This record gives sequence, structure tokens and C-alpha cells, in this order.
Amino acid sequence: MIDKSLILKEIAQLRDIVNLGVCVGIYQTCNGKQFKHMPASDFINFLNLKLDKAKVHPLPRQKQRICYMLFAVSHTIALSDSPRHWIESMLELCDISPEYYDKHHKDFLSVGVSEKNKEYKEIIDESIKRSY
Repeated sequence: MIDKSLILKEIAQLRDIVNLGVCVGIYQTCNGKQFKHMPASDFINFLNLKLDKAKVHPLPRQKQRICYMLFAVSHTIALSDSPRHWIESMLELCDISPEYYDKHHKDFLSVGVSEKNKEYKEIIDESIKRSY
């Protein structure tokens, strides 16, 4: 059986998976907030599966927001079945279990979401929308 996540990582070595504009918008929103500060080039490489796991440091108590960010960004990936494989690879980089992701990635779409999380969702969505 072919591991499609490995194939996606090979593709990432040849071309970007996530649009540069999306990467920059997400960097401006999440760097230093959901992840320990890293240079923009590292963040872009991270979103494109080109960064070593040792350089990725999600901040404490940010997994839920990271899950929504991954969910939102995955909708920008053009390759047919790659969004799910990209998410799986990103979860591994962020030390988030697939079970946690499946349970929480849509929390920000629910009616009872907190104002701060609602604001975060709007910022993520707007940064993605602006990049196109």
C-alpha cells in the first residue's frame, strides 16, 4: 500500500503545497501566538512540509486553534486528495493526535463559540480570503 502522506512530502520538495499568500497571512496571525516565534521562511516551509519537526513548537493550550487553522488552510490545497494527507502530516509536526483534530477542528463553527475564538476564526478566514 502506498503511503500518500509520504508522496505528498515528496511533492512538497518539488513545489509548494500551500499558496505563498496563504502562508504569509497565517504567519502574521499565528506566529508567536499559536506557535513559538520562528522566521517567516521557516513558517512557510513548515506549512509546506519542508521543515523538521524539531523546529516546530506549538504553544501550550493552542491545539484547538491550530486544528481550526489546519482545517481552514486545507481548503486552499488544490491537489485532489491531498488536503487530508497534508493535515495528517501537519498534525504529526504539531504533536496533535488525529482523534483530537477530528473532535475539535470544527469547534469554531459552532453556535456557542467564545468571542475570542470567534474573532480568531474571522482573522484566519480573512487572511486566507485576502491571499487570493
